[in-house]
Amino acid sequence: MSEYVDHFLENPLYFIVIFIAFLSGAAVYFFSQKEKRGLKLALYLMTSFLSLLLSIAVCLEVSKAFSTQKSTYRSFFSLYYYVATFMMVSAIIDKCLDFEFIPKDLVKPLLLTICLSRVACMIEGCCGGVLPFSYIESLLALLAFLYSSIFTSPSPTVFLTGYSVYRFISEFFKDVYAKERLGILTVMQFAAIAVITICVIIIIIKKKGDAKNEK
Repeated sequence: MSEYVDHFLENPLYFIVIFIAFLSGAAVYFFSQKEKRGLKLALYLMTSFLSLLLSIAVCLEVSKAFSTQKSTYRSFFSLYYYVATFMMVSAIIDKCLDFEFIPKDLVKPLLLTICLSRVACMIEGCCGGVLPFSYIESLLALLAFLYSSIFTSPSPTVFLTGYSVYRFISEFFKDVYAKERLGILTVMQFAAIAVITICVIIIIIKKKGDAKNEK
């Protein structure tokens, strides 16, 4: 019987670093706001917690689907599902509530969260493959965070599209590729395709709207 199990549940240091990563993102968001900081921070933390729960739920369902009598597969958390869910939930809150919980303000905090979360992956030794993707993703996120701090953050759709493209490509070279594949793609790659499609549609609609406004 073959087995693939995330063992980070046994490593408290992993959870400490992940917790620091989430709190660091929340702190960056808090200090970037000029008004209603407390209420906005509460919304940020609520969105983060909800996204975390949904990410874990998706991973557990995927694990259940790919575990058979001959093979055990368990994955408990996915940073990609967390980030994608976070951005989508924040967009829904922004549209539904008469309150400035602007998704663009969330890009820089999420970049820092991604950077520090991958440090936890380095400690645990997970999310590897042909290349050291934890190191690569952490470095790219750090550079993007610094760029956003000095200049300006990319739009939420551009950020999510870019991150989805990166995760789609990197998935081919990770150990998990052989474990949760449907045909030639993994579940995460199908999710990335869906997210990229939605983002591209939003970008096109926005550009058409901007063009009409200019006329």
